[in-house]
Amino acid sequence: MRKTIRNITKSVIYITAAVGAGALAANLVRVTTPGDTKKLLKGCIDVGAIVASWAATDYVASQSEELVDMSFDVFDVFFPEKKQKEDIVVDCEVES
Repeated sequence: MRKTIRNITKSVIYITAAVGAGALAANLVRVTTPGDTKKLLKGCIDVGAIVASWAATDYVASQSEELVDMSFDVFDVFFPEKKQKEDIVVDCEVES
């Protein structure tokens, strides 16, 4: 159960962080690009913005994934998962 919760949490945080970092990098490039930039240079800047967004997204998402793992590891130390009782099977042979 905890593994499922961990994976869902990682996915939600990964997607949220990736979208946020990508949008932030794209907006930063858009704001700092002069308005009188020629079309060819603007196209190059747009490609560079995409690459920068991918790089920022990858970095932030991997860091957030590590943070979730560390958080769950700490949680597991203080609240260990209870092991379920195992059925005890005794093999007996009866001689007649």
